[in-house]
Amino acid sequence: MGSLLMSQLIFIIRLAEAKSIHETVDTSNCTYKLVTETHTFIMRWFLFSVTVGISSIYFAYAFTMEAVPRLPEVTREERMFSFFSSKNSNSDETCTSGTSTGICTSSTKCKCKGGTTLSGTSCSNSKVCCQIVLKCNTTDPCRIKNSGTVVQDAAVPTPYRRTYRYIKPKGVCQLRLDFDVFNLASPDTRNDCSEDVFQVAGLPICGMNTGQHVYVDYEESSRIDTTIRIRSTVAKYSIRNTYIPCNSEKLAPKGCRQYYEEPEGRVTSFNYIVGAPNNQQTNNQEYSVCIKAADGLNRIQWKQCAGQSFFISGSGLSAGPRQSPNCVKDWVQIYGLDRYCGNGFSDQTSMAKPFLLDVHFDAVEGFAVSLPTDPAQCHGQIITDPYTGGTFTCTVVADPDPICTCVFAPPPPIFDPTNDIDVNNTGFCLDYAQS
Repeated sequence: MGSLLMSQLIFIIRLAEAKSIHETVDTSNCTYKLVTETHTFIMRWFLFSVTVGISSIYFAYAFTMEAVPRLPEVTREERMFSFFSSKNSNSDETCTSGTSTGICTSSTKCKCKGGTTLSGTSCSNSKVCCQIVLKCNTTDPCRIKNSGTVVQDAAVPTPYRRTYRYIKPKGVCQLRLDFDVFNLASPDTRNDCSEDVFQVAGLPICGMNTGQHVYVDYEESSRIDTTIRIRSTVAKYSIRNTYIPCNSEKLAPKGCRQYYEEPEGRVTSFNYIVGAPNNQQTNNQEYSVCIKAADGLNRIQWKQCAGQSFFISGSGLSAGPRQSPNCVKDWVQIYGLDRYCGNGFSDQTSMAKPFLLDVHFDAVEGFAVSLPTDPAQCHGQIITDPYTGGTFTCTVVADPDPICTCVFAPPPPIFDPTNDIDVNNTGFCLDYAQS
């Protein structure tokens, strides 16, 4: 009987110590905490068992051991890991409703963060699709603290300027910005963003860029500032942020401005719309596009997209792809291979890792220099090439018939100023595939 009573006591103590852990939200400051609760009904069961006597306790013991499963032993570390793992995975899951994009989270968190629940989505585990739209028409800078926050074109008269300040959360190393909607004024005739412009990490972006994205490293900074200047009346934008933890599988290699994780995909320069008739390259573009190497695949092939989808510092008189040493103004460079420019792109395969595509578009667009050919117009005049700063001196040479000869000084550059127009550049569209 003593052993029986001892067994009863151990069993009831085990039940009395059974606890549940769940997450609660402090709606006053939008913080989350773990709450441990003891099941009070078990304590009541203990009092009832004592009251009815030893025989009733024995019966209850036998019955309860069959009906109530033993709770598994869970350490505090395991509970915390489970909580934060779930939290991180939820923040990475995006959802869409029509043209709107949000993140899957609990309805309580969504409400606490000032979000709106989007309908017609399929978030799992009783989550809702939450879109958090920053309301910041009069404040500058606008401070963003929550992942998944959307900044949109302001309902204020143009022109206006906004600074969006992304505050670095603890444990975060990178910021990703997705351009869910991005329709700003196009570059001007000199390919500068003189009307509307979005500036991020020194990169000016304008024109049509819906579907594009950028990554920025926080490094030692506690914030990342982006600015947008709107002068046109047609600008529409909706830019969504994601904070990427330092230990996340989604973390891009340091220094990558764009990062693609699929083994196959498409990369376009900013303001390049596939199939559009009037694509226009943007000046001052200096960034790296990184491709995540898939397991077991050791090479990457780059191909020009269908149609006339590659025109970078091309020649107005001679068509075709070009490589170094001809590409000195604007180019793309494949890691382990060469620079590429011109009117077209030949298929290229690289086995060098990491898989990188560097983009370099300089600050100005040049044009072909017009030189005289008629000896009657050749009077020793000096003609300056505005792109290189060099000069042509044109004189008549009689050998045997008079001709106009123009000599470039200093020595001619490796490109031809009379042929390489560096104007009307459209940018590029390249498909890649790993194998």
